[in-house]
Amino acid sequence: TLGMADVGTICSPERSCAVIEDDGLHAAFTVAHEIGHLLGLSHDDSKFCEENFGSTEDKRLMSSILTSIDASKPWSKCTSATITEFLDDGHGNCLLDVPRKQILGPEELPGQTYDATQQCNLTFGPEYTVCPGMDVCARLWCAVVRQGQMVCLTKKLPAVEGTPCGKGRICLQGKCVDKTKKKYYSTSSHGNWGSWGPWGQCSRSCGGGVQFAYRHCNNPAPRNSGRYCTGKRAIYRSCSVTPCPANGKSFRHEQCEAKNGYQSDAKGV
Repeated sequence: TLGMADVGTICSPERSCAVIEDDGLHAAFTVAHEIGHLLGLSHDDSKFCEENFGSTEDKRLMSSILTSIDASKPWSKCTSATITEFLDDGHGNCLLDVPRKQILGPEELPGQTYDATQQCNLTFGPEYTVCPGMDVCARLWCAVVRQGQMVCLTKKLPAVEGTPCGKGRICLQGKCVDKTKKKYYSTSSHGNWGSWGPWGQCSRSCGGGVQFAYRHCNNPAPRNSGRYCTGKRAIYRSCSVTPCPANGKSFRHEQCEAKNGYQSDAKGV
C-alpha cells in the first residue's frame, strides 16, 4: 500500500488528510490518487465504476494499481462524472475559500532537477543506477549489481517530466522529444465552452417533469494549469406538464417500483 485516505472527506476537518509512502518523485502520482479518494472517487476497476461506466479504462490515475499513466487522458469517465457530481452537490465547498497566499511551483520541470539516476536513487536506494537500453520516458527501470549480475527493477511508472533521454532531448508526456519543444508542451491555454448538447429525456411522462441539456469545456479543454470554463454547465426546463390520468400510478409509486428486486449490499439491512 502506497497511500491511504478516506473517501469523500475533503471538507471534514479531522479526516481531510492522507498518508503517503515516500518512494521518490513518483509519490506525486500517489498524492493525486489519494486526493481523488478525498474528493469521493472510487477505483476505476471498482464495481461502481464498471456497473455505471462499463469496462475499466487502463492507465488512469484512479486505477487500483498505478502503472503507466496516459498523460493525455489521466482521468477516466467514472472519475470525471463522480467528481462533477461531488462538487455540484456542494461537498467540496470548503475548497472555495480564498488562499492566504499564492504558492507558485518551480518553472523548471522536475526531471531537470533530478535526472534518471537520481530518480532511481530516491526510489530504490543510493546504489541504483539507470538500467541500460531502456526507454526511460515510457518506464523507468533501475539497475543494481547483485552477486555479480545486474538486476533491473521498476515501479511501472515513467521518468518524470523533463528527464534527459538523449543528447538535447527530454521526456515530455511519455515521449523523448527535442528539448526545444518544451514550450509547446508546457504552455498553458484556457478552456472554452463547446456547443450546448440536445435536450435529454423528460423525467416524467405526465404531471410535470424536467429535462436537461449540457455543454462541456472542450473547445478547447484547458491545458497545463489553464483556467477551466466559468458559467453554467447545465440548463433545464419543464416538460410533460399535462396532468396524469386520475387512475394512474403516483410518482412515488413509480420510484418505489423501479427498485423492485433490488438487493442492498449494506450489512444489517
